[in-house]
Amino acid sequence: MRSDRIRTPRFLEGLQKSIKASPGTSLSRLAKNRGVSKQLVSKAVNEDLGYRSYRMAK
Repeated sequence: MRSDRIRTPRFLEGLQKSIKASPGTSLSRLAKNRGVSKQLVSKAVNEDLGYRSYRMAK
């Protein structure tokens, strides 16, 4: 299935709420919780929401 068919406004809204509720959650965990691929979540976060992901230093 094409990623633009999954990245609906409803999907993006839910993803944005999840990120705002817990900004430290990894893209992998967000993807697993939603049952989609990490690449799809990464693309949605970067291209659609305009966020930049980074790994926090310990």
